[in-house]
Amino acid sequence: MDLSELTAYAEEKYQIREQHKWADFPGFSVLTSPETGKWVALLMRQWDGETGTMLQRCDIKCGRSYTAGLQIPYVTEPARMKGQNWSGIVFDRRTEPEVVFRLFDRALRLEKEKVPAGRDPRGFTVVLDDGAAGTGTAAADDRSGKLYTDTLLPFRKGSIPARRDSMHSQGRLQRGQSGSPQVQPGSSQAQPGSSQAQPGLQKPRRIVYSGESPMDLLDRVLRSVVSGADIFQNPDVPEKILQMRALYEYGEGTFEEKRRNFYRQGKFMEDYEDTLLWTGEFMRYFPVYHDLNIRQLRGYFAWRTLVRKGEYRRVCTSFAYIYLYELLCGIGTDGPQDCLQKMEDFEKNYLDTGIGDPEIRENLHRWMLEYGVLHGLDEALVRKYADQDVMQKDHALAVLKSPAEYGDTEVFDALNITAAGGKLAESPVIKADEDRGKRLFAQLWRYMSVFCRPGEQDLFTACFNEPHLFLWHPLSSAVYWEEPEKPGHQKESVFASAQDMHADADFTLNACRSFHCRDGEWKEKRYVPLFFDFGKLHAIVHEGDRALRSALKTGHYLRRKAGEEWVTPYVQAVLEEERRAIEEAARPVITIDLSGLDKIREDAELTRDSLLTEEEMDGAGESGLPAEKITGLGESGLPAENVTGIEENGLPMEAGLQKESTAKPELKTDFACGLDRIHMDILMALLHGEPVGSRIR
Repeated sequence: MDLSELTAYAEEKYQIREQHKWADFPGFSVLTSPETGKWVALLMRQWDGETGTMLQRCDIKCGRSYTAGLQIPYVTEPARMKGQNWSGIVFDRRTEPEVVFRLFDRALRLEKEKVPAGRDPRGFTVVLDDGAAGTGTAAADDRSGKLYTDTLLPFRKGSIPARRDSMHSQGRLQRGQSGSPQVQPGSSQAQPGSSQAQPGLQKPRRIVYSGESPMDLLDRVLRSVVSGADIFQNPDVPEKILQMRALYEYGEGTFEEKRRNFYRQGKFMEDYEDTLLWTGEFMRYFPVYHDLNIRQLRGYFAWRTLVRKGEYRRVCTSFAYIYLYELLCGIGTDGPQDCLQKMEDFEKNYLDTGIGDPEIRENLHRWMLEYGVLHGLDEALVRKYADQDVMQKDHALAVLKSPAEYGDTEVFDALNITAAGGKLAESPVIKADEDRGKRLFAQLWRYMSVFCRPGEQDLFTACFNEPHLFLWHPLSSAVYWEEPEKPGHQKESVFASAQDMHADADFTLNACRSFHCRDGEWKEKRYVPLFFDFGKLHAIVHEGDRALRSALKTGHYLRRKAGEEWVTPYVQAVLEEERRAIEEAARPVITIDLSGLDKIREDAELTRDSLLTEEEMDGAGESGLPAEKITGLGESGLPAENVTGIEENGLPMEAGLQKESTAKPELKTDFACGLDRIHMDILMALLHGEPVGSRIR
């Protein structure tokens, strides 16, 4: 985030303009409260020659006690201001606009609360002196000190004549009660239009402006002095540029007026081409055509002509921004897809090649993302323009929200980024055995996500709260205007915001961030660190690290912090689960392939048949048994159903006779119980309803 986004937000929402109060320190400026006129933010910009970057900070009057509990890395101590009312903000890639805007809103609200009821602190007294009060010499002498004097310079004949305005004349002027300029009585100089003229002066002639700004006129005058050309001739200015400048509508000077005028002028100059290049330097925040003189305008359009032909040359950064503003406004594009394609070409040919200022890239990507959301482009296309740090943090939240769907490494990385600030990777638990350490931390979060319910909430909601809706101002840091698409819709004001005309829309960037437009108002739905319970997160990480170090004997042990005891049972449960998993993995694994039983039976039958003699085969035939019954003979040669049993004392029973057995049939099972003989006997007795007391004894 840049400071320019904060100033744009302050101007758009509160009509507060940035004030540069120190000429010797152009990088310092302030934002003041419209209620009291006192400072609410001190903005600081400083160029770092070593890194080649612009360092940006802000001291904001939102209360030190309020920001102390946020635990946000870019919210720090104030850099310049003193007292408990001030906090500091570092502006870099980590800085989140919604947090800064929230703090700025708070600063203005606190300042407004200091105003007594019924009192306007902005009140002032104005004393008007129309010159009529008082008479006599004293009054005349007092008025004489307030008279305006304009004296013609004595140019030689042939030199530049003096400029004459309608409110000035030769001599000393005094405004009377009627408000019309008058020549002071007694002046020795001639009145305008009189036949008298000062010696050595030409007859005055009016300068032809031709739509030039005062700076253009001064530039033309100075060039004419050097070259001796006649300054009263029309300058060499293309008619198209003069017409474009005439389109500018002056109003109250708001940012919306600036956007609207830029759009109108840009559409008018959409197909204009020029050849007069300009290589000077020009710098302006939110530059538009109206900020450029005629020479700079021609130089810009000449550079744009080359860019459209694929030839990129180095130009001042403000010109590059004007070109990007044109693309965002649809000037020179065939639609949203073509706009993004031209922006990609600009990045590839102007920034990637090292020609342009690399600072443009961050703004460019943000604008491409916001532009894609506004126009409802493909979500996969828009995601690649999002800030990678933001996407990484959102992905980490998505992983922690559904940890069962991700691997151990992803869950650990998400926990490390979100809760530990990247320091968890330095734990001895990870260094001793990286895979095991990551698995244990990941299992701890998964286990707590299922069984931990702090405050009757799931763990994720307790730590990260619910997603919040914030006002979203797409392309607020750019000069962007889009005409309303709703037919027959009339704006309340000529300079009404184009975003107010947007139809209802929804755009999902990822699982933790989405954008919604309702009644012309855009809002962003996302998780905000401002509402995270970092106390719970730090307790989980710290106590988990402490307990794992102790259990795994890694050394460098930590002390338990008060209030973190509630995490310990979950760590012990994870360790116990790992122990059981290790024991289970150590047991031998017996695999029975039942599909091979039929093959084994067939092979056994073939083997047995090959061992039978012819006499045994003949005997089997004389016994009257069919051939297919041979395979059913027992070891004695009798059919299996007539094989005599074995008595309990081990003596054989009489052939053909079967002892009436009182034993109950065995219970056939298809599973291995894993029991020894005595316990299997007890189990079978229980299943048959028999007493087992003696067996147990």
